[in-house]
Amino acid sequence: MGNTVGREISLLNKDSYILGLRLADGYWWSSSIGISNTDYRVIKRFKEFLEEKFPKERIKFRLYKASMMKKARLDLYHVYVNSRPLLRKFREVSKLRYLINDDDLYKYFAGRFDGDGSVSKDMRTDCRIAYGSIEDAVEDKKLLERLKYKPRLYCYKKANTYVIYLKPSEAKSFIRKIKPYSTKLISPRRD
Repeated sequence: MGNTVGREISLLNKDSYILGLRLADGYWWSSSIGISNTDYRVIKRFKEFLEEKFPKERIKFRLYKASMMKKARLDLYHVYVNSRPLLRKFREVSKLRYLINDDDLYKYFAGRFDGDGSVSKDMRTDCRIAYGSIEDAVEDKKLLERLKYKPRLYCYKKANTYVIYLKPSEAKSFIRKIKPYSTKLISPRRD
């Protein structure tokens, strides 16, 4: 039994990018845990995390071609593993993300950004991260405030989506601080 926080410290700090990515693009089904994304580089990064913990034959990979899906413009990738212990670990840690140290919060937000974030082409005037639940958005808003940002939270009722926006004056600093950890910002995709 013992100290849950001690056992989960890797996901809260060393692997905080993975935690952010998993919360943004993750899914679970029964005992499976994984992510979906249209950017193969993001999928590859999560797959490498799984390969550190499981034999390669346990990790499942799926590609859904855009031509086979209605309304899809891009291919969709899934990577997952069947593991109830890992699923439990992610569920526990997602509730403890307020314990991530400030330096590793930028890794966490890089993962969130790679999953559900976007920035304008000038890399500063429109920086946002989308959320599926108000609880998640409020928790991350508090984390951004801890880093001295002043995020705005909007609710789009028709889309059932919540979006955190950073002001242009703060977006440039935020992007600069998450860029070393972000897969999307290191070499942006041209879709």
